[in-house]
Amino acid sequence: MPVLSQRLFISPLLRWASRHRARLLWLALASFVAGFYVLPFGEAQHTLFVLFAGLALLPGITWTKIRALASTITTRVLSVGLVAWLVLTLVLWREAAPAWWPLLRSVLNAPLLVLFFLIAQRACRQGPGAVQLLLKTLVVTAVASVLVSLLKIGSWQAILETRFQNWMVYTTGLNPVLTGLSYGFAAMVALCLARLAATRGTFLVWWLAALLLIGAAFFTHSRCAMLGMIAGTGALFATTEGWRRWAMAGPLLAGALLFMLGAPTGADSVGAMHDLVLRGDTGRFAIYSAVWCRMQDAFSFTFGHGLFATEALPEDEAGSMAFHAHSMYVATFYHGGVMGLTFLFAVLVIGLERAWRCFAVQRDPVWLVLLLFGIVGLMFDGSMPLRLMTVTRIEPLIVIFPLAMASAVAARLPAPKRQTSSVVLVGEREESWTVA
Repeated sequence: MPVLSQRLFISPLLRWASRHRARLLWLALASFVAGFYVLPFGEAQHTLFVLFAGLALLPGITWTKIRALASTITTRVLSVGLVAWLVLTLVLWREAAPAWWPLLRSVLNAPLLVLFFLIAQRACRQGPGAVQLLLKTLVVTAVASVLVSLLKIGSWQAILETRFQNWMVYTTGLNPVLTGLSYGFAAMVALCLARLAATRGTFLVWWLAALLLIGAAFFTHSRCAMLGMIAGTGALFATTEGWRRWAMAGPLLAGALLFMLGAPTGADSVGAMHDLVLRGDTGRFAIYSAVWCRMQDAFSFTFGHGLFATEALPEDEAGSMAFHAHSMYVATFYHGGVMGLTFLFAVLVIGLERAWRCFAVQRDPVWLVLLLFGIVGLMFDGSMPLRLMTVTRIEPLIVIFPLAMASAVAARLPAPKRQTSSVVLVGEREESWTVA
């Protein structure tokens, strides 16, 4: 019976997956990255990613490659670090969220993170054309979600009276902060595509897409998105030459001007930009203060409260906004203490170094721009990164994606005396299973 089932089902599936591997790799990343803009629930996003990723990797799974993967230094550090973190959370079980799904979700973060980095590496092996197609898919999907949301809202006056939201995600729409961060991220991708456009017509298409996305991001009133777009645009301006350098700043300036002139005034009849300042910290410093008070004992300060601990703090302790930490860095400190924060900064520095190397060799700053957008944009919002199961958060899109892609692209760049610790022969070609 096992032999019969292998002949009838497994062998044909392996042959089909082997023939369509490149397409499955693209579908895996596209479903996760572009799916954020259009899929109504995060569970659908994860399910499609795991399905396509599993099918893409299935034909090449052998014990030799698994041993090769486990032997790489990056994988060992990543795996040992996450496993040690999970073990520490078992000591802190009393702080775990009182439900089975948050616990399972925390445990699944480690294998999903390794899978995401592995898929990114394999997708980058398809060449620059495959990466460009993925980036174009992300921008087109984001633009489509903006247009659908505009149709949903129905009128310009309604847009002015509310904070803009992506109405394709969740039944009540994606909240304005995450909408603004996601559209700002896609706008940076569109500007990078415009920067590399071969013709002025193609340049104009991607430039107008960036203008639409930046305008939508401004009308979410998300200051985090605005800070991220300033950082990303600044990096583009610094790394571009000629007339296109000034064109990189155009959408940001036009979006800010449109927002100042078109957005409604605040309750005190002040302008839109002034109203952003008057909103103050929106309770964030009360949250940061409450988190700091919880980190006073030596163990919590060093190791944090664990991955299983819920970020939501009592309202009487941190205010009504304390349903999460509202900062990537504060959240990491809360969950992982100084150890976790050091690990985060180390990962981000390595990612920036690899993104810079991609720019230095290929003259394409896309990964550097996107990483800077995420690093700055999540200073005052977001949760702990390096987790793929935080479906209501933005970190997997604007931090993990450029980090994984920069690492994968940099690993394939020519370097003198570069040594690979795990290479296996498949037919007449070499195939690496290292995680960049």
